[in-house]
Amino acid sequence: MPPKNKLLKASLSLGQGRILVVCEGDTESNYFNKFREKLFVLKKHRTEDIVIEVKPAKHPAAKHVFDEARQKKECTTPRYSEVWCVFDKDKNTNDVYNQLIAKRAKEENIHIAYSNPCFELWFLLHFDYYDSQLSGKDCEKKLCSRMQDYSKTDVELFDKFANKQAIAIKHAETLMKTWEGRTDFANHNPSTTVHELVTMLNDYLKKLENAV
Repeated sequence: MPPKNKLLKASLSLGQGRILVVCEGDTESNYFNKFREKLFVLKKHRTEDIVIEVKPAKHPAAKHVFDEARQKKECTTPRYSEVWCVFDKDKNTNDVYNQLIAKRAKEENIHIAYSNPCFELWFLLHFDYYDSQLSGKDCEKKLCSRMQDYSKTDVELFDKFANKQAIAIKHAETLMKTWEGRTDFANHNPSTTVHELVTMLNDYLKKLENAV
């Protein structure tokens, strides 16, 4: 078993010790909870110094997700080193969506893993590159055509997509380059920055693993 201070030293060298991820719904929470499970397996024991906390918001609207993350960030001790919100464009107004991403996130130092139109776009990018406008129903229909057993409530979705994750990250990076220089985020369909959160968590766990 690796000594606690060795893992903590690796964590602090990353500038990350306590990470909060507040999600819009259960699909997102189930997906990112897999990173918590990986961390617990790696540590073999729990410490309060190295924590990935994932929680579904009490209300799915983007503004409520953001406000809940901000409140928890301000009221939690020791403080989180990174705070992330995960939400979709789907049912949010253009004004709220744009304001949260373009203004409030920067003001509050909160990162946002957003998807337009929905989180399922991230799953689709594991199979193919998409740059044509999509609706939430389009995404779900395309996913069901690629995975006959697809279900939003499946707690094993992370594992089912894991071997194609690198492909999804590459597709997402390419897709986001098409929107560079534009701040009308509600019109960026399709788009997602979920890969940024996934990449950060992957790098975090990899550095801890290398410290073992």
